[in-house]
Amino acid sequence: MNIILATLAAVLVRLGAPFWFGADNIQIVAGLLQIFIFMNLGLAFFNLIPLGPLDGSHILNRLLPHRAAMNYQDFNFRFGSMVLFGIILLDGLLGVGILMPLLRGAVLFVYSLLVG
Repeated sequence: MNIILATLAAVLVRLGAPFWFGADNIQIVAGLLQIFIFMNLGLAFFNLIPLGPLDGSHILNRLLPHRAAMNYQDFNFRFGSMVLFGIILLDGLLGVGILMPLLRGAVLFVYSLLVG
């Protein structure tokens, strides 16, 4: 859903939506659409991280061989949420820089494809 929302906002940008609101509001509308696109792409790629309750864990679980999938599922059930929470805490509180480098490249690449 996040990718669909980002794509819809990018279509609005390509159609010139910021210009629809008058010369005084171009920068505001363009900035809001850009933030909306970046946030939705960031959430979409964040959701693909293969940990805990995120969708990426279900995708990886389906791609692994049966035995490895069972071990991975057990690990995720026990520790996935804690590992994810720990990564978020390390990234946010201590500024370790785990999530942003992971997500930045993918978000910027898809943004450039959508907006141009």
